[in-house]
Amino acid sequence: MPRLLFVPRDDVLVSCPRCGAAVRVRDGRARCSGCAWVWEASPRCRCQGPGRRCPGPSTPAMETRIEFRCQYCGTVLEEVRPLHRNHTPDSPTCRCGTLMYVRTAWYAAIEPTAVDHDQLTGLPYHLRTDCAGHTLWAANLAHVAYLEEFIGAHHRPRKEPGAAQELGHHLPRWMILARNRAKVLRGLTRLREMAERAAGSHR
Repeated sequence: MPRLLFVPRDDVLVSCPRCGAAVRVRDGRARCSGCAWVWEASPRCRCQGPGRRCPGPSTPAMETRIEFRCQYCGTVLEEVRPLHRNHTPDSPTCRCGTLMYVRTAWYAAIEPTAVDHDQLTGLPYHLRTDCAGHTLWAANLAHVAYLEEFIGAHHRPRKEPGAAQELGHHLPRWMILARNRAKVLRGLTRLREMAERAAGSHR
């Protein structure tokens, strides 16, 4: 059985916020074939000053509110720029000639993304269905296939000492209960059919 350590982050299906159709998110871009809604990932990280490139990966950055303070004259500057979570922005020089320092940095107007939503776009995954009193969802067809094998296995793989836990070890309890197995597998069949229909519409 192929292992998944986390929910797929690229080449996933979300619901169009305009018409509700399945939209494929790939390489930081998405376009709805139904209503022509278009989305593109945030700009690249701007942790460096003018003319200097961010040394980090090319993954999208988050809009971040930054406060710079001058220790000499007390001047405070605020700005919002795309920034990776683990990157510290270059400090500007105050008009008094002193190098300012980063006093605070936080993400502007960003709420935690729900687990059943795409972490990049913030949109709900399109593959979802009611199941055993809960919502069963998946990010894409590969995710569905993994869940089918994990839930359907008579002997599910156990975590080896020192090994990373795979996605199946973090599933909610209702999904892995024996009494819900048949319901979950039927739900996954519905998700597979939805994914295959969506794949046909994106060819």
